[in-house]
Amino acid sequence: MVVVGGLDPLQDCGRRYASMLRQKGKEVRVVEFSEAVHAFYFFPVLPDTGKLVAEIGAFVENIAPEPIT
Repeated sequence: MVVVGGLDPLQDCGRRYASMLRQKGKEVRVVEFSEAVHAFYFFPVLPDTGKLVAEIGAFVENIAPEPIT
């Protein structure tokens, strides 16, 4: 999972990183927040931070193996 902020001056680096991972055969999910700045997730008061936490939870749910019973 690669997170890209639309107002992040390094957003192109994030997209290139995701592209490089795909070229190496990795499955990549890019999540973009158009109004987010660099490292926005360090600021819990920003609305996109809560959205990102939900996205991470969904991502982990999708890749986590089924529990052994």
